[in-house]
Amino acid sequence: MNSKDQIDNLVKKIQGAHKGKQFPNYIEQIRFPYYKSLSPKAKITFDFPLTMLVGINGSGKSSALHALYGCPDRSSTGDFWFSTPLDPIATNGVKGEIPSFIYTYKDGKKSLEVIKRRVGVAKGLDYWETSRPIAMYGMTPLKEGKRNRPVKKKVKFLDFRSELSAFDKFFHFGQYKTRKTITSKQDYLRKYSEYVKRGFSSNKAISVYNKLGKKPRQASKESLEAIANILGKAYSQCNVLFHDYYGEEGTTILFKHNRKNYSEAFAGRGEFAVAKLIYEIADAEEGSLIILDEPEVSLHPSAQEKLKLYLLEVCLKKKLQIIVSTHSSKLIEFLPDEAIKLFYEEDSGEFNVINLCSYFQAFAKIGETINKSHQKTIVVEDSLGKDILDLVIESLGKDYPLLFNIVYFPGGAEDIYKSSVLYSQEREELKYIILDGDKKKPQFDTSSFSVKDASDFNFLERKLKEATNSEFKKLGFKVDGNTEGGNQNQMIEAVINYLDFNKSNLAYFPLNTPEEFIWDEEYANKLLAADGNKMPKMPDDYKKKFKKFSELFYQGSTGKEISMAQKKFIQNFIRKKDDNYRAIVEILKKFHGDSKNKNLL
Repeated sequence: MNSKDQIDNLVKKIQGAHKGKQFPNYIEQIRFPYYKSLSPKAKITFDFPLTMLVGINGSGKSSALHALYGCPDRSSTGDFWFSTPLDPIATNGVKGEIPSFIYTYKDGKKSLEVIKRRVGVAKGLDYWETSRPIAMYGMTPLKEGKRNRPVKKKVKFLDFRSELSAFDKFFHFGQYKTRKTITSKQDYLRKYSEYVKRGFSSNKAISVYNKLGKKPRQASKESLEAIANILGKAYSQCNVLFHDYYGEEGTTILFKHNRKNYSEAFAGRGEFAVAKLIYEIADAEEGSLIILDEPEVSLHPSAQEKLKLYLLEVCLKKKLQIIVSTHSSKLIEFLPDEAIKLFYEEDSGEFNVINLCSYFQAFAKIGETINKSHQKTIVVEDSLGKDILDLVIESLGKDYPLLFNIVYFPGGAEDIYKSSVLYSQEREELKYIILDGDKKKPQFDTSSFSVKDASDFNFLERKLKEATNSEFKKLGFKVDGNTEGGNQNQMIEAVINYLDFNKSNLAYFPLNTPEEFIWDEEYANKLLAADGNKMPKMPDDYKKKFKKFSELFYQGSTGKEISMAQKKFIQNFIRKKDDNYRAIVEILKKFHGDSKNKNLL
């Protein structure tokens, strides 16, 4: 199973578990009426338990993570955002607001809305506490001035830009006193790493020089396999020790690999970061909130992709709610739109959030080159169909041409049906077809077939002929043997797969032909009148209408001139945004996979 199939499989299972309310005390959304540089309209909805926050640097992603960290009971945003003389926090906004965020979580069957506010000096300069609902923020007052209790949920926050090992912390930032035997950082590390070594070998909580007094922990077999898979190394053991032998709290990890023992002093930064992440997640309680800030730091693309698979797997297994801030295309690739939250700057300079975002759109925002093989290809019958789709997609916004690649197949509808057979058999899920309306035929939901009909080839072939006006043996299906005496089970499976593809990946333009729905008699008359021509009686055939119009407007009716005329009418068609335009947009939304998303097509 390739990476995309693995992701798709896990996504479906997580969606099922989420729909079945298997994630305890789930945070459903958070909004920011007055909070740092985020717009008062900014809201993040958590429609999928693994959420990716994407956007340029300084767009508020980390700020949002700090707010989320402060949502659970006994957890405070003040651990990250606090006032200093150099960067004081404004006590009140323009309307007297206090820095606040509001979140909703599912407590059993009920959704509870909680506001947390930075209340200021009375209870400590950076104290955040829950408050009674505030009407001006659209909250519903509770009886007798009560407030909803904060969500009870364990939370872990890992910032990979600053996630340094104990060795690196001291080597790069540590301080020491010069003594007779210690005249350099190297001397200091040589001396105190002996205590670290003893800490690992004794398997006891050694308190001398280690006020933390924690025992070393050995990664489980499952965790070890995850670390090895992500990093592409075969570890026999991985031990973790939390200590302060180097003067402050830190983490040392001892790796055993190819009969060699080495600590993070000799390991790569990415190696330490992955091991620490896996340890922390393995240590987390079921249903915890896991917050990861740029976990891709120091990881190569292949490791990032494997990390994403691990996060999906552990999210499903432990029912974790995982929220990640990232700039990595590998971490967001192939995830569902509801998992990706795009931070963008408004004209006011504040930042808002798009809650349903394709990974193509996110790629564009983080400056990633789009691989054409990831685009959805739409096949149409002729160049006019291609021009219409290209311009309609362009009208939908600058990011949307990234989603689709439009091509036309000059062989006509019959040859396109044969190609679609190949698409269905090769499981080319990113191939789509739009045919002219005059070719419209029935489409079938095979899940509605009875068990008997679904195993009857003669029944299925009748449905195939209704759907394509052609027969099994003429459409080019590939089965063992041949199309007449071939493997019957394969033939049945091939037709079922094709009918499913036909229903999900094939659509029809409105009316009979593209010429018909873009033609506008009033617009044609207006153009001709402006050019000093009178509108003659036009033929009934819409292709001939364009030929006649082209003769009058361009003084010629070659293919190039007719194409120029058609593009004028397409632009007029897009300006009008009539029912036929909306029908095409609905087709694109269906192909995109989210017909309810107002922020998309």
